Amino acid sequence: MVLYVDGLADYGQPALDRGLPDRHSCHLLAHPRRPHGGPPGSSDCSPKPTSSVSSRLPHRAQHRTAPERPRCTNPPSPNLKRMAMLLLVRHAESIENATKYTGFYANPRPWTGPAAHALSRDVVGLTPRGFLQCLWLRQTLADLTGPDPVVRTSQYRRALDTAELALPGLSYEVTALLNEQHYGAATYMTKHELYATYPEGAEDRQTRKHLWTPPGDGGESLAGGVLRRASAFVDGLHTAPAADVVAVTHHTAILALRAVLERRPVTELVDEAREHKTPNAAVLVYEQSDGLFHARGTIPPDC
Repeated sequence: MVLYVDGLADYGQPALDRGLPDRHSCHLLAHPRRPHGGPPGSSDCSPKPTSSVSSRLPHRAQHRTAPERPRCTNPPSPNLKRMAMLLLVRHAESIENATKYTGFYANPRPWTGPAAHALSRDVVGLTPRGFLQCLWLRQTLADLTGPDPVVRTSQYRRALDTAELALPGLSYEVTALLNEQHYGAATYMTKHELYATYPEGAEDRQTRKHLWTPPGDGGESLAGGVLRRASAFVDGLHTAPAADVVAVTHHTAILALRAVLERRPVTELVDEAREHKTPNAAVLVYEQSDGLFHARGTIPPDC
């Protein structure tokens, strides 16, 4: 069963210059910053146990004998009652990811802006590697969640395919709140063509990427539209029934979600992403307690 969630409310104007989430979200999230990251795994794509988080969760008996690999920092204490988990998943590798510089981006672009956006949203699917990553996700998410997690995904085909393959048999909600940044008329434009066609936005795109609003219908900035949607998504988690949540989304949306969940400036996260971009199929683990989300680390895929 697929439930489509339509409509966005006005959640206020974020502090654009600082890239901070709205205050109405931040007051629930005042907690110490947690470290992130972990060493990448091997190139073997066969599903296997992946995380020290899963090995320490008290709700699930550990029946595998493979040694732990220290993927996540600050794991939950095994002596505490299990708390609800939020797992942010970047979609598995797509055709667009694999062929970015040889496929969809061309100068001149052969499509109109609306056609390029529709292509990105509705057509672009997973690569063979992406399918293998979904098998890895299937076991990894089973190790991390309870038996009936709430699954939410963006409207993009690559996220929908990831949810269906990684979580077979589970219903999921489709929500625009988890969509990738809308690049409007700039979708699939090379930088050379973009700056030549829309020179008025070149400085923001080059030096203030979080503030850059792509030209054309639907274009939204990271610090504006994407962050506003992320705030709305997190607000909904506080009013939903207590349950593990798996959210399948995209790179830029994850930056905005992290800004809200970790109460960090978007600019700081953008700078980090230039050096260490969230891999396809990576799982960002959060634990919820008393209205707060505590970051427990990132689990990269093994393939």
